[in-house]
Amino acid sequence: MRNFFKEGKASLTIQISQQGVKLTRERGWWPRRSEVLADHAWRDSALENSMVSVTNLIATRLPQILLETECKKMPLTVVFSDACFRMWMVTPPQNVSSFSDCQAAASLRFLSLYGETTNDWEIAADWDAALPFLACALQRSLLQAVREVAQEFQLTLLDVLPQFTWHWNRWRKQIAAGAWFAVLNQQELTLAIIAQNRILTLRSINLTAASHENKTWLCQYLKRESLRLNLPQPTQLQVCGAVPDAWLVATDGSVLCSRLDSVDLIRTKVELVETQIQASKEVYRVLPATSETSLRRKQG
Repeated sequence: MRNFFKEGKASLTIQISQQGVKLTRERGWWPRRSEVLADHAWRDSALENSMVSVTNLIATRLPQILLETECKKMPLTVVFSDACFRMWMVTPPQNVSSFSDCQAAASLRFLSLYGETTNDWEIAADWDAALPFLACALQRSLLQAVREVAQEFQLTLLDVLPQFTWHWNRWRKQIAAGAWFAVLNQQELTLAIIAQNRILTLRSINLTAASHENKTWLCQYLKRESLRLNLPQPTQLQVCGAVPDAWLVATDGSVLCSRLDSVDLIRTKVELVETQIQASKEVYRVLPATSETSLRRKQG
């Protein structure tokens, strides 16, 4: 008898940055089995700082990679590096009365921060009329390039989101009380300062080689941010990405740093669930996913 619970439908995740592209196929309902199909670096390093060039690379090189890996007719999630997105916090106006008021507040905040209008940007957010919410923007040219490639290969585009949000949606329920959350991609650290189980604000900083090798720098940075916001220091920092080994070393008086998406942690959770399923005689069914913080466009 076929085990549909373990087989599931294959889905594709494409991670795109200014340095390269990575394709991962996932199969099965639980546990999800991941397979890296391709991991290519953009060979022309002069293109790394240009969003126009990234758009061109998506239009020209990504179809070649999809053709080589025979990827078509699958659900697709596209994850851009945080450097390709703009992310900011929005405080809704006190007299907000409609969804359009939240949109206007996000656009005005964007103009204040970046000195340009949102005409060439697609904005999405975790819209909230009562509390500050996270918004993000992607250039429409990038989004259109992704849509065209997805259409060419009959891929069902489910989500286009920044790496930070992708990890946040996956791991937010695992963040401990009193902890802060961060995503490390290449040399960029995106830090979410959390209060009362919500993102209070975001910080983005480019790391140096010295900061990778020195946990003292990390502890001092977290202390400065907590003092600036008049908040208690975090009990720990939970990170997704390639965390430097020096940060994971526990020392007296330092903030505990741990990696949320480590292979060992994922394997432990998978083994625990598999054991529970094997021991149970009940019939399991796949339930709809619970609602998560998603930065997809919502209808008013």
